[in-house]
Amino acid sequence: MASLLLIQTYGWILEAGEGVVAKVEFENVYKSFPARQSKKDKAAQAQLDNTKQSSRVSVLRRINLSIEDGEFMVLVGPSGCGKSTLLRLIAGLEELTGGNIRVGDRLINQLPPKARDIAMVFQSYALYPHLTVYNNLAFGLRRMSSKQEVSVDRVETSRLPQWADRILAAATRSLPKPLRHKPEQEQEIEARIQTVAEMLQIDHLLNRLPKELSGGQKQRVALGRAIARNPQVFLMDEPLSNLDAKLRAETRTQIVSLQRQLGTTTIYVTHDQVEAMTMGQRIAVMAEGEIQQVGAPLELYNRPANRFVAGFIGSPPMNFIPVVVQAPALVLHEQFRFTLPDGWAGAVASHDRGDLLLGIRPEHLQLSVAATKNLPMRVEQVEALGSETFVVGKLLGTEVVLQARVEADKPVAVGDEVWLSMRLEKLHLFDPATGLAIMPED
Repeated sequence: MASLLLIQTYGWILEAGEGVVAKVEFENVYKSFPARQSKKDKAAQAQLDNTKQSSRVSVLRRINLSIEDGEFMVLVGPSGCGKSTLLRLIAGLEELTGGNIRVGDRLINQLPPKARDIAMVFQSYALYPHLTVYNNLAFGLRRMSSKQEVSVDRVETSRLPQWADRILAAATRSLPKPLRHKPEQEQEIEARIQTVAEMLQIDHLLNRLPKELSGGQKQRVALGRAIARNPQVFLMDEPLSNLDAKLRAETRTQIVSLQRQLGTTTIYVTHDQVEAMTMGQRIAVMAEGEIQQVGAPLELYNRPANRFVAGFIGSPPMNFIPVVVQAPALVLHEQFRFTLPDGWAGAVASHDRGDLLLGIRPEHLQLSVAATKNLPMRVEQVEALGSETFVVGKLLGTEVVLQARVEADKPVAVGDEVWLSMRLEKLHLFDPATGLAIMPED
């Protein structure tokens, strides 16, 4: 890819900082908000608060997470689980209720956002509509308090004092462009912007306004603004949600490639588990303000810690069927029965004749023949995608909904009664009371 070659060519501009450790650590982080929002009439609200204590809504609880230097960590979960709030806490856009957040060797709890050396890409792009693409990219660089933050290696260093540099620039501002003096800092900014623009393939858009850009181009400008700042940590809050499916897939690949080349610690928030599985080196699955499990994508897919993770990771989601287990390893249901593979007997021994949840993914079911160990299903919906077919129906005699991914050349129609066989080595069992997974012996 041309963009990757450009990254390698100009890597000296975009290095994340030699010797800078950008490990991010959350230590027992809590966040809560007042249950009631203040009203316009502050006097009336104050009187109400004096008569009744305001309750608080807990948004994040017991967040303990360590993100390594240079790691691509994805926070995934349903809407309202607290993942965006966690990102805003890192950026300094929300105040902690309790706990600590560290970036490298710095405790950043009380630092203002501008002092945290963090760049954030928002879902809404957040571009200045009256500024060109060039000036949108340059805005953050020009506002940096220290000139050293935007400096790059140069063959020569200006001999003009800073005050003389500015005076000369002001004095020549009315001259034709080739005769104008450009301050040294602006030259550095221009060099960095040009490199980032070429890398993201938006160099031909530098003179356009945001209203003249497509959604994908706007998103690349937002990414470029973050990259140009050369921060310790990138924060990305669902940056691809406004793009169409094809462009989302292309941009997803580009973001991963950029992050691997730059080596900058990145925390990416999404509710799309496909994005999480394809982008993250590790994934933190969140629900109701708590982290349910942290691990590599395939670890979460193959060994989910609980029912929530099992149902959230994977598309279509895992099927769950209430069953009874009888020692030593017999699984019973009114419509089927089978014996668990080796390794399960010890794990289910304490659940003899108890209720459990059987979990099986749609891709681990296949059309088969009538048999005691197979699942009978009446087909209610067929989704033919060309390369494969998704079949949705109900387990006969029950209200349990089943989904199966079957081969495209197998004819299935709505109303058919079919039998599904399970890959028993891929099944999962969960405690219905706690939701925790029961793991077989290795």
